[in-house]
Amino acid sequence: MLRPALATLATCFALLTTGTASAADAETREPDALQPRGSAPRHLALSLNPLALGIGRAGVNVELALAPHHELVVSGFGGMRWTNYVGGDTVVTRPTFGGELGYRYLFGRRAFEGAFVGASALWERVVPDDDAYGTMLLGGALDVGGQVVTKGGVLLGAGLGVQYTASTAPRIEAAGVPVFVGAGVLPRLLMSVGYAF
Repeated sequence: MLRPALATLATCFALLTTGTASAADAETREPDALQPRGSAPRHLALSLNPLALGIGRAGVNVELALAPHHELVVSGFGGMRWTNYVGGDTVVTRPTFGGELGYRYLFGRRAFEGAFVGASALWERVVPDDDAYGTMLLGGALDVGGQVVTKGGVLLGAGLGVQYTASTAPRIEAAGVPVFVGAGVLPRLLMSVGYAF
């Protein structure tokens, strides 16, 4: 009686230890959310927005993978902004520069991949000249979109959003006062082409 019972206990113990080892192996093989296919984990990405060139701007986006699904985005740009004047039809351009600081939540399993939702704070400085006011545009934005990263590390993304900015320029209803195109509520069209490291 005792010997069959001991044999049964030994068999159960062997099955339990085998199952535990298999589970541990499976966890080890589970892909990291920051682990792209077939390479070391990526935690930094640099990208450009080709669409910005169409409105006379150039800039760069820096994306940092803080943790699985969580990303910090820092952007900077410079270029030209259109303005016109209250009481007149003249349209001119002014030098401008600015940036954004934002957060994204990505639904993909790997860094910088998958659908995302995000929010950002933004600012822009429009440089004055001798004949016009300069201004600071301050506001925020909400975005949705998606990104993919190829096995070689090339990043491609696109999205849509809405932003609101307010101008610090004086609001004087008189001829000769510039109106800065871009203040208020505006749609956003996102596109990114870059590389994830």
